[in-house]
Amino acid sequence: VGADGKPVFIKYPEGDHEFRAKMKECFPEDSAKIDQLMDLAGQFRSAVAIMSDGGVSLEKSISKVKDVKSKLHMLGLLLKAKKVCPDFLKLAKMPVPEFFEEYEMPVSIRRYIGSLWWYLGDDIHKLPIARMLGSFYFPIDVPCYYPVNTCHEYLIAMEKELRDLGGEVRYNEEVTEILVREGRVTGIRTAGGSEIETEHVVCNASPGTVFKNMIKDDRTVCRQLAEEAADIPLNGSFATVYLGLNATCEELGITNHP
Repeated sequence: VGADGKPVFIKYPEGDHEFRAKMKECFPEDSAKIDQLMDLAGQFRSAVAIMSDGGVSLEKSISKVKDVKSKLHMLGLLLKAKKVCPDFLKLAKMPVPEFFEEYEMPVSIRRYIGSLWWYLGDDIHKLPIARMLGSFYFPIDVPCYYPVNTCHEYLIAMEKELRDLGGEVRYNEEVTEILVREGRVTGIRTAGGSEIETEHVVCNASPGTVFKNMIKDDRTVCRQLAEEAADIPLNGSFATVYLGLNATCEELGITNHP
């Protein structure tokens, strides 16, 4: 709840039944397709669980497995996965646009899938539908909330909550270094030269920036982490541009959107 007493967040529908009901309430004409999508997502999740429990990741290809025993093990898991999800092998590498067309998904579902926030930055035209189906239940299985209006409103609400709990927020103060002594974090140093002592640091910068530029400790573990961080590939799109439209996509003649 914000400072004005009005809700800042609305609770996401929790659980398969509640989510289906809400989707059908919003798009009653697409009820059958909503059931199809939810069924596919559920089946796919069960199939992935079978593979994971057997120690095989979805990205691993059976053609790359050289050991005969391992190949037979993987083949057995694939057969089990296909029993719970008949389209498992087809969906595993199918791009999102192809999934939309082959399964004749309506605009309502295309827009919902295209808006899933944890894939911002990825090219949806190249993204496998498997990645979305695999984590489709993420906001459904656990209590999730989304902002009523703007991102700014919930950031202000979070700041207020933090301050109410005794926290401190400093604006326009860049952290330039994470202080480490004998392999343990001891604090941070800002661009202004001030130091803050702490035993824990949560940093949202990229691993490369953290281990190459912000930690000066020359211990072997930091050098190794810096080398590993340098090899991490960036997302399909490094920058995401947000555009505000004064009309619907259809009214503006935009057709190549999710």
